[in-house]
Amino acid sequence: MKPETKEFEFYIEERLMIWNRLKFSVEAETLDEAKEKAKYMVIKEREDIEFWDNVMLYDTLTELEPEDNEGNPTLELYCDEDTELLYDNGKKDYPFNEGDDYWTIEDGQVTWSCWDSVSEDLHDMNKNKIYFVSEELANFNKTLGFL
Repeated sequence: MKPETKEFEFYIEERLMIWNRLKFSVEAETLDEAKEKAKYMVIKEREDIEFWDNVMLYDTLTELEPEDNEGNPTLELYCDEDTELLYDNGKKDYPFNEGDDYWTIEDGQVTWSCWDSVSEDLHDMNKNKIYFVSEELANFNKTLGFL
């Protein structure tokens, strides 16, 4: 008999860039005077402007990458049931850069790898993994039986 499945809800929060059109009025005797007053208000007294309408310009919506946000996340995945943060795309610190050689001890064997996006995914799943910068160091630790 197949186990009964349940539906679970999740949500994404993302940081976006979008233009917002804010409308306000200026009283003046001429259009040129109104334009000058509007520029002054926007530059010097923006907090005092009474906007009477705003329109989000959705056709200008742009997704941001962490590089656009000082390395901070721009996308976060949450479980709706317990609001646990499951993933974010923020800049992560990894022990190696793409293309670097590294060694691990897997099932008692020294294993060479080249750091890439798969290595990052594996590291994200097991942050306690021990890496070595040389085969000699990996073999030395293996002979000592530390791993």
